Amino acid sequence: MKDTVEARPLRSGSLLRRLREEILAQPTGSNLGTETEIVERMKVGRATLRQAARILEQEQLITVQRGARGGYVTRRPDVHGIARAATLYLSLRQATIKHLSVASRVLNIEVYRIAAMSQDAARRETLRRTIDELKATYDQDMTVSEYLRRGERIRNCILELADNPFLELFLRIVYIFGARMQTASVFTDHPERMQVMEARQWRVGEAILNGEPEVTAALNAEGWRLIESWTTPFDGDQAVDAADKSPAAAAAGPRES
Repeated sequence: MKDTVEARPLRSGSLLRRLREEILAQPTGSNLGTETEIVERMKVGRATLRQAARILEQEQLITVQRGARGGYVTRRPDVHGIARAATLYLSLRQATIKHLSVASRVLNIEVYRIAAMSQDAARRETLRRTIDELKATYDQDMTVSEYLRRGERIRNCILELADNPFLELFLRIVYIFGARMQTASVFTDHPERMQVMEARQWRVGEAILNGEPEVTAALNAEGWRLIESWTTPFDGDQAVDAADKSPAAAAAGPRES
């Protein structure tokens, strides 16, 4: 009976709201306390708290650590979790490689144009150093995985320069699924394409550093036309399969910084 009465704050949203406020007010990795401590502090029953905890875990706001020294530990959502959630939706909508390619092209061109207009000196210097490091460590015999990691380093710098959280979120999602697509025969059967695209990434990065938004957009569009000519044979293929663990595995991988 107690939990039936005390479930009202959860239904009204007040318990979740209070917990979210407490979580977001603390750094990632902070311990909110044990279940017993939180029950006493929030004046709710255990069943009610556990119901709220399941929702917060789905939102990637907490991790529940079991055991004698366990408790509720704060965390922050990341784009990989959002991509995993998007997998089912995109699968049901039968999203194809063509859909993915178009979304990537449109978003990339605009984000790179915005980045070229940025006056953030520190972030521009980070991009410059990254390009210099990639040039110095270039290996024409690199693997597809290494090529993707190197490309991600430049993209991370450019997304930071663009400084648009909405565009960053959408682009990171398409990048995750795009990485899966690019590990197919697009590059594995044609390693010379990686050399072509890496050189183009450097040119686009340099145009951004030169503060040339239109040149950046034109180079980016040209690069995407090239990629689309390579992926045309796969246009009708489904980009996402909810039963396939590949997107989740890619999403769970470490993010380059």
